[in-house]
Amino acid sequence: MNSKLLLVFILMIQGALSAQPYLTGVASRWSDDFSEWDFYTEDDEEYASGELRMRWQQRGDWNVWDYQIGEERGYISTVFTDDASRWELVGPNNEVITMRQLWNNDARAWKVTANTVSLTFKSRWGNRRDEWIVRERTRGDFHVYTRWEGDPRDWIIVDELDEELGTSMKVAMVFLALFNTIR
Repeated sequence: MNSKLLLVFILMIQGALSAQPYLTGVASRWSDDFSEWDFYTEDDEEYASGELRMRWQQRGDWNVWDYQIGEERGYISTVFTDDASRWELVGPNNEVITMRQLWNNDARAWKVTANTVSLTFKSRWGNRRDEWIVRERTRGDFHVYTRWEGDPRDWIIVDELDEELGTSMKVAMVFLALFNTIR
């Protein structure tokens, strides 16, 4: 009987450790610089739970970014240097998320793909980029918007997507909202 109880306890601990973080916000670390960002999760909304950083800050190179949330680490880079219309996120276990503009020369709508799952992530309003959404009948909704209209330093994330869509896909969409609003 004790071995069964121990097994149940181990499975509960393992489930708790493997639960993905639930993103609730992201904020620029500095008020006058958009090269470093802090992620916030529901586990700790007062202190940063992760970060997104431009890899080559001294060179002002916007092509490669590194992220970390809890134990999860990865990077985001342009597919072709200085072409911000296509990006890749490489996450844990070499998971690859691709991001490409839905239409040429239009950064308001993106196709975000992981394996066989594709989502359309777009600016809610054509003339403003401080609110971004996914509305997917079968997968749920994902909403990223600035805390204060016209101020891209602080963002709120409302994540109602299926849990099977991992943190990497959500980080990819948050990155797109940030990058396409501040650049």
